[in-house]
Formats: sequence, structure tokens, C-alpha cells
Amino acid sequence: MAITRIDYVNSAIILLCVATAACFCEAKPFKPKRNTNPMVGLGHGNNLGTFSKAHPDERVFNVLEFGAKPGGKKDNQLAIKLNNVSNAIIRGITSLNPQGFHMFITNSQHIRAYNLHLLAPADSPNTDGIHISKSSFIKIARSVIATGDDCVSIGQSSTNISVKKVLCGPGHGLSIGSLGKYEDEGDVKGIIIKNCTLISTDNGLRIKTYGGSQPSQASNIIFQDIIMKGVKNPIIIDQEYQSHNKGPSRVKLDDIRYINVRGTSTSKLAVSLTCSKTCPCTNVRFNNINLKFVGDNQPKVPFSSCCTNAKVNYMGFQSPNPCR
Repeated sequence: MAITRIDYVNSAIILLCVATAACFCEAKPFKPKRNTNPMVGLGHGNNLGTFSKAHPDERVFNVLEFGAKPGGKKDNQLAIKLNNVSNAIIRGITSLNPQGFHMFITNSQHIRAYNLHLLAPADSPNTDGIHISKSSFIKIARSVIATGDDCVSIGQSSTNISVKKVLCGPGHGLSIGSLGKYEDEGDVKGIIIKNCTLISTDNGLRIKTYGGSQPSQASNIIFQDIIMKGVKNPIIIDQEYQSHNKGPSRVKLDDIRYINVRGTSTSKLAVSLTCSKTCPCTNVRFNNINLKFVGDNQPKVPFSSCCTNAKVNYMGFQSPNPCR
């Protein structure tokens, strides 16, 4: 089992380690300023690492008390889970081949995660890099995520989430959703995904909601300064996700902006907006979209956009051509 350091930051926790049989976490080794003989199984707060005891204002988690098991024994399908955590930093972790999600952040606030390497084979199921739900003020940055599922997925009741400078691929792209699967889901709003690069992913920027859902809303979503290289479905809204004739989705999508998205698509349908007939997408805006087709030649199939039940506005350069 690998245990890395836990630092004290503004009465907060830096929680940097849970290891399972299928996952390891690494960070730069911590060298205390004095010879401390630190306690086995504990991370090191600023005072703990230096003086062998925590400051009265510090809180130190023993990961063995929170579900992690020694000797690499598998305890669950999550590599790292943050539940009811506030004011935390997660950094410098490498997670390899988990049985499920690399990281799950839920019921938490004011979390920063950066310098992460989350890796799994392209064909590994449900190995989302980072899944966020019921959380607010979460910042993901400067990380490499290569998985068999969504690199980052943002679920119900998530607000004020930023994802910046993430390299994603392989995987299923950067996703909002799935939304509408459960009753009484809270709204999603204030999402920004910026300065990210997607390479050889099955999807690029995706919003997905279930059919037959209870009413909720996702709004104020920005995808900006995105580079795509060989992405299969660069821009997609799918409000019929796993619907199976359950009826139209009642998740209302509003105020969604795509700004400065460029790169290459391996599919002729580069922009696909399939919105709900009950709650059409409104205030969807495209500003400077420059995608080119690089897939197998299909001369009779145009490089195109398709919009259903969506009210879309365009500014600047557009490739493929706007929906008509």
C-alpha cells in the first residue's frame, strides 16, 4: 500500500492516497526537516512531518480508518473517493488500472486537484478519470487522463466546476452527465471546460441526459479553447442517452457556449445536437469552430452538423457548416 503526504492548508486536508490491488498512487517522497520517525499509516501534516505531532488546528487522516486496506487488498471499485470533504487539495497522484472510477468527488466543496496522471486501457469499462456529483467549487487542472470511459464526468447537483489544461485520451471525452437518471436531481450550473486537448477519444465535448427523467436543469456551461486530434464525435448533446423508449428527457439545457474549438474529426457528423422535444435546448452558441475531417473517405457523405430541438446562434468561423 502506498501512503503519501497529507498537508495542512487553511485548516484543510491534502488527501493524497488510497491504493487497491488494481491501483497505485505515487507522489514525490517527503523529507522532513528533522528526524521524526513518523507514525506508520499516517500522512504528514506540516507540523506532523517536522515535529512528530500535529498542530492543534491540523487534522490528519489515517487512510486505514477510511476504507483503505493494507497489503494491496481490494476494498471497493473506487481508487480514491472524497465524500463530505471541504477545502482540500489533491496533487501529484498516479492512478493505474483501477477496477472502476479513478476518483469520485461527491458532497464536497472547494477542492483543487492537479498534476494527476490517471491511466487505464482504452477498452476498460467504467474507468472514469474523475466523476463529480453533488459538489461545488471544484477545480481540476494540469492533468493527464487516459481511460476507457469519460476523462471527466460532471453529474447531478454540481455547480461552479472548472476543468482546465487537461490532456484527455483515450477515453469517452469530457462530459456533463449523465443527468436525469435519479429522482430529485439538483441542477447543474456554472461549468467551464477550458484549454483542454482531446486525442483519439470516442467523444469530445458531450452533454448526456436520460429520457423519461424528472425535471431539472443544466445551464451556464462553457467549452472554450479546446483542441481535438482525431476525435470521433467532437461536439455532442445526447438527450436520448440510454432512453429505451422511456419518453423525452425533462432535463432543460440552457446557455451552452462553444468558443474556439479546433482540430480534427474522424466522423463526418462533427456536431450532433439531439435535444429533448419536451424541453428544447436554448441559448446554444457557437463562436469560432474550426474542425476538419480526417477519417476514411466517404465522398457521398458531407462533413456536417445536425441539430434537433435546439435553438442555436453562430458567430465567427464555422466548420462544419452551421445547422440549417
